[in-house]
Amino acid sequence: MSNQLSNQKRGLMFACFTAFLWGFLAIALKVAVTHIDPITVSWFRFSFATLLMILFLLFQKPGEIKTIKKFPWLALVAAAGLSINYIGYISGIQLTSPNNAQIIIQFAPLLLGVIGIVFFREKITRRQLGGIVIAVIGFYFFYANQLSGTTDHNRSTYNIGTFYILIAALSWVVYAVCQKVLVRTYPVRIINFILFI
Repeated sequence: MSNQLSNQKRGLMFACFTAFLWGFLAIALKVAVTHIDPITVSWFRFSFATLLMILFLLFQKPGEIKTIKKFPWLALVAAAGLSINYIGYISGIQLTSPNNAQIIIQFAPLLLGVIGIVFFREKITRRQLGGIVIAVIGFYFFYANQLSGTTDHNRSTYNIGTFYILIAALSWVVYAVCQKVLVRTYPVRIINFILFI
């Protein structure tokens, strides 16, 4: 029981740290796309992640590479989803704003929750269902509020940017569902290694 509690605390700590970094990501990407195109920025993100993963596996977990006895082809679908997510998200930021991107991308975990209920038969409480309904209403009001503050010319740009972010959210869900299936057979680090390459 204490080990489970310890794992929960560690998980919460990692989740908080990740959320902290995500808060800066949108701002950093907005600055980056003023100098470099979105696809190049995404290429650098994947390349840097691949380099770190190779170094980690070589020095910390060299035996895990041998766990791939049969290539996980579903990882290619996950990689495509993650690639589209990166490019769609940064393209959306380029056309809208970091604030907009951070709100709209939250459609991804919401949709993943719905998919978990429908396809993975996860249980849902009334409170969680109420949360989903409130979130959807919140997305609508946020979108309507953002549109009301734009001119006709900027509205078209805003809609295109928001569409890119929604595509990024949907592609992230594809990636996440594939990962959920893959982790049943392969170590997480190996899956990430394949995805980044």
